[in-house]
Amino acid sequence: GAAGVFYLVKEMASIHFSQPPLPDMTAAVLGALATTMLAQAQESLYHKTTLARMKNKICAKVAAQAGDLYLEAARLVRDPNVSKKLEREFVAIVTAKQPYFHGLAEYHEGLACKDEVKYGEAVARFRMAIDGMSEATKLGVQFFTVGNVFSRIQRALKQTETDNHIIYADVIPEPSKMAEIGRAALAKPMKPTFPASQHQDLFAQVVPMHGYSVFSTCESRKEASIEHDVKLGQAGQAVTGYHVELQWIALCCHA
Repeated sequence: GAAGVFYLVKEMASIHFSQPPLPDMTAAVLGALATTMLAQAQESLYHKTTLARMKNKICAKVAAQAGDLYLEAARLVRDPNVSKKLEREFVAIVTAKQPYFHGLAEYHEGLACKDEVKYGEAVARFRMAIDGMSEATKLGVQFFTVGNVFSRIQRALKQTETDNHIIYADVIPEPSKMAEIGRAALAKPMKPTFPASQHQDLFAQVVPMHGYSVFSTCESRKEASIEHDVKLGQAGQAVTGYHVELQWIALCCHA
């Protein structure tokens, strides 16, 4: 996909140009964009898993991998030689998405812990998720908001803390004592191949604007000519009918 194209451009630019052909086509910028595209692909797959209502364990692994990719992308886009060539909001959003997706991973893992009646760990996971959302909000400045997911995690934490305090009395572990969430690396860069036998040129039938104007003029004149011929035919038929009527009247008068 897009990540593979950026990797290919980075590779080809280093081969064919001694200096970057454009200021934003340096190896550092192209590498940062490629990693960001890969993170966005993993993000899309996360949304697909949640829409498909897959198990929370799976959603957690996909989200954690997205967080890792955004962590690397954020490191690359914050490089001074890269960030000055990118929009400020782009850098802020990429940076904020790292704690956001790691927070989502903890949230899904906390839900899975509740299903397994591990209420102490669920509380710890939800608290880490809230920390991630808070950090994402701070890093995203005004360009990135976590939306209603923050309030959803807060409600889950409050309910779980209440249940654990009244019913389960499960020990809440330290974050360092909990097992790390696994990773599901679903998005992978794919470089385009040439020639692309299955490629369909979307512009194959596109003509220059001047040619399109001439074609449109010809079509409109053709339609006008056809309409004129039809009207002439109808008028001829009317005249013929009128002559026939006159002939019948003349015959009747002579009779």
